[in-house]
Amino acid sequence: MVHSYERISNNYSVPLAFDEHYFVLESGPLPQISVIGEFDGCPIFEVYRNNPILNLLSEPTENAEGIVTMSDRHTGRFLYSIHLGPEINIGLGKIDGGVLTARITDNHILVGGHHIDNHEFNGASTGIIVDYEGRVRIEETPIPPALRQLLVSRNQAQ
Repeated sequence: MVHSYERISNNYSVPLAFDEHYFVLESGPLPQISVIGEFDGCPIFEVYRNNPILNLLSEPTENAEGIVTMSDRHTGRFLYSIHLGPEINIGLGKIDGGVLTARITDNHILVGGHHIDNHEFNGASTGIIVDYEGRVRIEETPIPPALRQLLVSRNQAQ
């Protein structure tokens, strides 16, 4: 597990938000995903460039196939899983125990039957929002100020 952080590249988007977990995609030959959660308004890395991070919010596990699973650190409830490959496949844990699947590539996002071009989102907003009941909203929504500041300050330092 990674414990130090380099800068997020300038070529990123935040295509998906699941409750207070923001999925940051860095484009490239092998896309990299980071997941940033919020705790008392402060951003906390849960996954950094495809690597699970020990943190205050979630408990990461990784199996032999490289599937990263995150559970709530306090309740043990399944939050999400990430399976990396040419595409990033994500399982989002619903409150009823079900799982909503998402697929993210450099070019598109597929969540709950909704297909959207990934290039439609910039780093200042997220385009698909999923809640714990599995409801999907497609709307350009500003990311939280603390998360925006983290991403902007990392890019200005490059």
